[in-house]
Amino acid sequence: MITVIGPIAIYFTLNNAFSDFMYGFLQFNFIYSGANEEGFINTIEYFFMSTKVNIIILLILVFEFLRRKRKKLKYAEIITQILYFICTMLIISMAGRKYGHYAMILIPCYIVPITLIMKYIMELKSEKIQILFILVFTVVVGLAELKEVYNHMNIVSYAVYPNAYDEEIVKYIKANSNENDNVLMLENVCFLYNLSNRKYDGKYAYQYPIILVDNKIYNEIMEEIEENKPDLVIYYHGVEKFEQLINSGYEPYVNLINFYKIFENMTEEGIYTRYDKDGFVAWSLNKR
Repeated sequence: MITVIGPIAIYFTLNNAFSDFMYGFLQFNFIYSGANEEGFINTIEYFFMSTKVNIIILLILVFEFLRRKRKKLKYAEIITQILYFICTMLIISMAGRKYGHYAMILIPCYIVPITLIMKYIMELKSEKIQILFILVFTVVVGLAELKEVYNHMNIVSYAVYPNAYDEEIVKYIKANSNENDNVLMLENVCFLYNLSNRKYDGKYAYQYPIILVDNKIYNEIMEEIEENKPDLVIYYHGVEKFEQLINSGYEPYVNLINFYKIFENMTEEGIYTRYDKDGFVAWSLNKR
């Protein structure tokens, strides 16, 4: 545990980021969760059942705990591992959002149980039986995850350009900016940074949905844009949706609407030039 927490604590200390971490990790997560309808318990159930490996891992730990208790062996580390698994599940569910990538945090929880399985197998006397058990374990886990793997393969093949205009957007970004330029993608379409090989120089490379649920972050984003004007700004969802949103006055989205209006105001002031394209909107900083 120290080998994990130690380097992180040193980084936070050197960068004076510990208070920001605590705010983002605890206070913001409770705000974020409170603004969502999914619910804490439903999210725990979603993540636990999202992969059958979680059930297999928990069964291994329970089996090892009972085995050690029956043989009167030390089992404190197994209790610790079970608590670690439970705490990690609670942490990824805290925000009340069913985002699959949150589950990556569970991966370290699998190390000890899988090591225990390998230990059981290697203690078998026959090498052929060892190989057989390894194959059986691999097949069991593989079958448990077959559907998820298939779905993931479909997602990967689909995710290069998931929408009709994505390729055109990427071509536009590359044609109208350099690799060192400060490029901002509005809302939450971070895959465009990767596809276009561009980056945003500020703290908030994406703004949605966090801008809607926390006024502190909203104010920081607004101040950041005023001080750190991007060379190119992209709105991903098309001209029609952009116009509908900024003219809607929809109260739950007021922070996002005000954020977008910054670029409209700066366009009127001559700071940016707006370009309406098929499937997206772009603002280019007028160089002086």
